[in-house]
Amino acid sequence: MIDRGPDDLRWELRQCLADPVPARQRLLALIRAVDLAHDSLRTGNADIEPLVQQVLARAAVTIAPLFTTASEPMDVGIAATAVAARAYLASPSEDRWSTFEQAATDSYPFGPGDGCLAIDELGGCGQPGAGDHGAGFIWEAAIVIGMERVCDALHSEIDGWLAEFASR
Repeated sequence: MIDRGPDDLRWELRQCLADPVPARQRLLALIRAVDLAHDSLRTGNADIEPLVQQVLARAAVTIAPLFTTASEPMDVGIAATAVAARAYLASPSEDRWSTFEQAATDSYPFGPGDGCLAIDELGGCGQPGAGDHGAGFIWEAAIVIGMERVCDALHSEIDGWLAEFASR
């Protein structure tokens, strides 16, 4: 695996979200990119850790409201995970990240908590880039909510946020 810096990862994530392929393929590419970036943290590429955490937290905040319908309120665990993600985004710290991870664990499979979130289409458990380092929750949500809805919401939120860095 080639270690990427934050700028490389931002570019790659934007490409995943903007690719003119079906939403299913865009989501798989996004999850793989985030998961591989997370893997590179183990090899000492700490420069991208804040970016990976921000992307995961933003994804949770963006996707959580999509579970709500006129007849079905948001699940308590999903709501708690979204609140913890918002708190982390407002003031990133190790403690707030830990709180977010714990809330995600408690609302499994929503959020980057403990539990295997690997995606068979990306190789399954133990395979680099398979989503089991947190990003797999995006896939789990998309199965329930719909690939297009999740992909469109993430494109709108995360691409816009990543674009801010390109203009600096």
